[in-house]
Amino acid sequence: MTGHEKVEIGGPALIDPTARLIKPDLITIGTGSRIDSFALITAGPGQVVIGRYVHVAAGVYIFGTAGVEIGDYVNLSGRVILYSTADDFTDGSLAGPLVPEHVRKVTASPVTIERHALIGAGSIILPGVTLGMGCAVGALSLVDRDVAPRELVAGIPIRRIGERGHERLERLDNAIETE
Repeated sequence: MTGHEKVEIGGPALIDPTARLIKPDLITIGTGSRIDSFALITAGPGQVVIGRYVHVAAGVYIFGTAGVEIGDYVNLSGRVILYSTADDFTDGSLAGPLVPEHVRKVTASPVTIERHALIGAGSIILPGVTLGMGCAVGALSLVDRDVAPRELVAGIPIRRIGERGHERLERLDNAIETE
């Protein structure tokens, strides 16, 4: 296969042949979505639900062990990483998938990304974070807390830098829903 191939996963979608889906029976990809080159999406035991018309750019990693839900019209730019679990070694616990579970401490919490959110290239989203409708995350940001609807954030860790124009966003959202 070369280029993007059409597949049926919850509706017509484009998935590049180099993309890798781990436990695809727990992954739903909505109509019109596109998964680009070298993306990795893992699920199990939690589900990964990707809405309609979502763009998952090249090199995006979605680790959905505790669950990930991505709303319609979301854009994940290149090399974004979503984590729904993370090792917590601050109390002296050991870390890593080969370490016995009884000496590990793992934080596990679903990640939710609401409609029209934008995540800039190279950003990292940590477990338990919710990105509100229409928010935008600047490139190379570390998202360690929830982001309010339409809020613009950037940095390591993130800080508020503004807000997206709500009137235009709402008008465009209504326009695509009536198409």
